[in-house]
Amino acid sequence: LQSNDSYNKEVIPYAEMFGPTKIEIKDSDGNGTLELVLTSNPPTYGTTSYSMGLPWRDETHIFGWNGNSFVLFRTTYSPPEFRFQAVQDGDRATLLGDYDAALDYYQQAIFSDQLDWWSYDRWEYEVRQFAAVGEDETPTPMPTPSYDGAEYENLAAYSRFRILLLHTRRGWIPEAEIVYNTLKEKFLVGQAGYAYVEMATAFWNEYHASSDLSQACQKAIEYTTLHSEEILSSLGDASSFFGSQSLDYEPEDVCPFR
Repeated sequence: LQSNDSYNKEVIPYAEMFGPTKIEIKDSDGNGTLELVLTSNPPTYGTTSYSMGLPWRDETHIFGWNGNSFVLFRTTYSPPEFRFQAVQDGDRATLLGDYDAALDYYQQAIFSDQLDWWSYDRWEYEVRQFAAVGEDETPTPMPTPSYDGAEYENLAAYSRFRILLLHTRRGWIPEAEIVYNTLKEKFLVGQAGYAYVEMATAFWNEYHASSDLSQACQKAIEYTTLHSEEILSSLGDASSFFGSQSLDYEPEDVCPFR
């Protein structure tokens, strides 16, 4: 097996699954060819692996034969529970060229009242609860974490930026301009989410000047490089509180059309 991780730019000779795994050989996409499908559930509840890797979703890896080996074609997850997961699913779908699915995920991140919030304080709180279950102890009392509205603002602003990218990529320029103007109207100077307006402006100004999507993306990446904490901290990092299944973001990941 070969797993080609588009975000971490790494090829590994195995499929990394986190929990009990079901193995199937089937035509998963109806194209007449068989794929190797590995579906894993989260690690065992109460274990250290479970608590430290929160939040978990069921995960499916689909491998197809490329004439030499089985190569990872797609990784999918059970529906997002948290807003940042919907954003990441949109970014995954964008990389695969599934722009309709990506748009749906970004719209969920903006408009859904069913998606929950996530933060470091919430992760720490959940880890203590689950770790205590695994050790048969009573968790150390700690305050229930408070909701931070900035998370929604940042993820909603980023999602609108990504919709702007999708519309521009598809040649839907009038629609893209509407999204850009809405982004500017909703996220003002000094408020959460405004950094994404500036990133979008760097992208949009360059696209209008050159009509070159790659150059426009480069401007967005340059802005992100200079403001990486503001832009990337809300999106995800597998080595931090976003969990083991999270994407790891670098500046070049915010605008992949290069």
